[in-house]
Amino acid sequence: METNLKMKVLTLLLFLSSTLCFGIKPEFPTAHLMPETNLPPKIKRVLTYHDSILLIINEYDICQRKIFTYNRQDFNSRNKNKFLTMIIGNEYDNAGTLIKSYNLHSNVGISIRYYDFDDTTNCIKVYEKNNRYEDIGPINENQYSYLSEIKSYDDLIHFPKIPEIETKNDKLLLCEERTDTINNIIEKSWIDSRGDTDMIQKFEFNKDQNVINYFQELPQHGIYHKIYYEYEKDPIELFGRKPTKNSSHKLLQSVRFSFNSDTKKEKVDEITFYKYDSIDRLKEEVTFTDGVFETKALYEYDDKNRLKSQTLYKYDDTKIAKIMTYQYNNEGYVIKKTETDNRSKKSRILDYKYVYEYYK
Repeated sequence: METNLKMKVLTLLLFLSSTLCFGIKPEFPTAHLMPETNLPPKIKRVLTYHDSILLIINEYDICQRKIFTYNRQDFNSRNKNKFLTMIIGNEYDNAGTLIKSYNLHSNVGISIRYYDFDDTTNCIKVYEKNNRYEDIGPINENQYSYLSEIKSYDDLIHFPKIPEIETKNDKLLLCEERTDTINNIIEKSWIDSRGDTDMIQKFEFNKDQNVINYFQELPQHGIYHKIYYEYEKDPIELFGRKPTKNSSHKLLQSVRFSFNSDTKKEKVDEITFYKYDSIDRLKEEVTFTDGVFETKALYEYDDKNRLKSQTLYKYDDTKIAKIMTYQYNNEGYVIKKTETDNRSKKSRILDYKYVYEYYK
């Protein structure tokens, strides 16, 4: 009985860690430690350090497709294993299409996903194999801390657990995606280990290919919500879509409706407003939850359009809760981040160093 309970908890953790999409929002300005555009020629790996601790590794193939990501974060636990480790590996076919991904999490487990594309039906099926057959012991204790030893794509594909999972398990259907004729994803259905639909997502686009309606349902729990997006013309990056250069098309607001299972009625539970500067960079985002102010974020940029500062307000729009500032090196990577938290009266400065590796 105890082992079955552990498996159910792990299944839920794997599901949540792999989707993380309840309440999708646009991607806001971020001071990335690892820029994804304008990569140096022949770059193979970029390693990020803080206080001599390796935090992030991004590895690329010769075509600059990301094939490996290593991310290390603080683990707030009494457990002796201090850091959480998250690893993603990607495998592509000759046409550059993703056909397999590896998802490893030191607090959740290991899964391998396989992508099956059917051009005739505009359907993508995602299958999964995982290590849930193991007796993993205590939950939420960073029990797979040994994954931190995997530091490259080569380490990953030769890691002993990978062939073990591939040979021991059958592939189970994890998700089905339907696309329209121009490859917009219009529906996703997530399947649980019993073969039942666990979550449904639907997307509706306008003539400019902007998402205008989003619907998400957890049918086994009777829960759903809807988000409506209003644009001036084009959105900022949304659902992986890049804005056009010097675009004047902007997302103005999003409104979320949620279903109350007690009253059997829908209600507006979140509204977010967006404002932009004279060259269409997002400068302000304000969110109200259940009609009450919740958060406000103000963004400032440097002369290279990189995020220079972020000012946050929480529950009180007259008092600054937190300020973050960023400095960059010539390659566009953050080398210093300053955080000032007015609520705790604490400040900290984070310095980052990078090591670059190149193909010969």
